[in-house]
Amino acid sequence: GKGVFVSDPNVHARLVLTPVEVKSIPETLELLEFRMAVEGEAAAIAAYRRTAEQEAAIRLANRKMAQLIESGEPTVEADYEFHTAIANASNNRFYIDALRHFGPRAIPRGQFPTLPEANDRTYLEKVHAEHGEILAAIAEQDPDRARQAMRAHMMASQRRYRMLAEQQ
Repeated sequence: GKGVFVSDPNVHARLVLTPVEVKSIPETLELLEFRMAVEGEAAAIAAYRRTAEQEAAIRLANRKMAQLIESGEPTVEADYEFHTAIANASNNRFYIDALRHFGPRAIPRGQFPTLPEANDRTYLEKVHAEHGEILAAIAEQDPDRARQAMRAHMMASQRRYRMLAEQQ
């Protein structure tokens, strides 16, 4: 007697993560906290210690990620290469060792393959733009700006994974 109603399927849609993904959210948040401290300082140090070759390696990793986004291919390895190139440019083996310890799993979206954002071009372009800010600060030898750009990049990731935790 009341007719037919059509609802938007996205209104009530809830992101469903696998049990392994749900279990890894707290660890991911802890890793991002650690990376924020370590990589923020590594970026600041890289801004004044990097060589021209090291800056070129950071730039190359950033360009590689852009090409992968453009072609719709996975970007986790290129993302990790970007962060590793910054650690290398710090010329401090402890920063390099810390990042190597985690390997590509340091990039959270690689641990959450069911997330739509893991392969979403708009999201990946945002990440790439954040990388561009970090690169620009390092290239301009601005340690404070490099530190802040890296922190902003890590905080953006933290916000996303905190929201995921709240949805589960």
